[in-house]
Amino acid sequence: MALYAGIDVGTSGGRCLIVDERGRRAGYGEHPWRYTPDESGFPTLEPATAIDALRAAVTDALKTCDPGELRAAGVTSQRTGVVFLDADGRELYVGPNTDGRGAQEGIAQEKAHGDLIYRVAGRLPAMIYFPARLAWADGRRTSSARSRCPKRSCLPCEQPASLRGLRRRGTRWDFRRA
Repeated sequence: MALYAGIDVGTSGGRCLIVDERGRRAGYGEHPWRYTPDESGFPTLEPATAIDALRAAVTDALKTCDPGELRAAGVTSQRTGVVFLDADGRELYVGPNTDGRGAQEGIAQEKAHGDLIYRVAGRLPAMIYFPARLAWADGRRTSSARSRCPKRSCLPCEQPASLRGLRRRGTRWDFRRA
C-alpha cells in the first residue's frame, strides 16, 4: 500500500506523520528541541539539534511501516523563517520567523519600496521576511561565518530562488527589478 510522509519542522520539535492512501495513520514520530538565545538574546536553533531530532522522528515513524512503500514526502515549517548556508551547504544560521534582527532593515525597505513590496509579495511587514533578514545578515557577518565561507560571506553564495528577479546593488537588494 502506498504511504506518504509529512515532516514538520515545528516550533517545539520535529514530527513525522506517515499515512496510507486513505489517510489512515501508519506511523508517527516526534522529538523536541528548543530555540536558545544567542549572545544578543535572539532565538536561534542549532542546525545539528534540528537535524538529529528530525532524523529521530522519521526513524520512529518508520518503525511501524515499510519504508519501501513511501511514495512521497512533504516538509512544512512556519517558525523556521530563515536558514543561511555557506558555500558547502553547511548551516550558518537557523532562525525563527519571530527573530527581530531584520527589523531595522525591513523598515528601511518598506520606506523605500513599500508599495512595490506589497504589490509583488502581497504582504507586509517586510521586516520578518527573507529580504530583511538577508540585509541584516549581510551587514553583520560574523567572523566565524566569514572564515567558513570561501567568499567571505555568511549568505548563500548563489542567489536563492526566493529572490529570483531581485538584483544586488552594493549591500542592498533592488526591489525595482522584482
